[in-house]
Amino acid sequence: MRAKYGDVFRITRFGRHFIYVNGMENLREIFIKRADAFSDRPSNYHTEYILKGHGILASSGTIWKEHRTFALTTLRGFGFGRRCLESQIMEEVTCLSDKIAALDGKPFDPNEYIHVSVSNVMCSIAFGKRYEHSDADFQHMLTLVTKLLIVPRRPVLGMFPFLGKLPGDFFGAKELHAIEDEVKDFVGRIISEHKESFDGENIRDYIDAFLLEQTKHQQNEDSTFSGNASELRGH
Repeated sequence: MRAKYGDVFRITRFGRHFIYVNGMENLREIFIKRADAFSDRPSNYHTEYILKGHGILASSGTIWKEHRTFALTTLRGFGFGRRCLESQIMEEVTCLSDKIAALDGKPFDPNEYIHVSVSNVMCSIAFGKRYEHSDADFQHMLTLVTKLLIVPRRPVLGMFPFLGKLPGDFFGAKELHAIEDEVKDFVGRIISEHKESFDGENIRDYIDAFLLEQTKHQQNEDSTFSGNASELRGH
């Protein structure tokens, strides 16, 4: 198609425009030299109807830039990418080793154990706590997140959002909404607990840092750090 239409061409499918770019110089122009002009995320079913444009995962433009800067700065402050995170990682390594040793050589699926351990490192930063491998709620949440990523036909739904409005659930739209609602409830409960015990002088984790940032901007109506918990859940 490049030989026929050139380095840059557009194809329209089901009312959506897809721009194809070829050639290293064109790619450098778009993604490096003029990155700000082309950094917005394309709209798809998940970002538009599930996340509703909230948070780093679904936003673009000013909102994305401000929240990305905040996220990177805050995560570095909690040791992300630095040696001071080593103690949390080693705690999970020790716990993982003990769990495997307790199996006494019996066959097992390592994915389940590793998934919990890796997630716990992130939870210690985001939620200020770790979860036991036997925690049923946490295990259920991890299962939901995994399902969210592997819902059948999700790529098709992402490219053509209108398919999610068709009768039935052939493309998994209703399943996506149900899973996302459960994940939101889980995270929402944690956010509510943090709001009740919040102390601006004692920032325990990422959620506290976000709540503190909100208090700094509460008088600014133009701030992207609104009081809406959806922005935080989108991180």
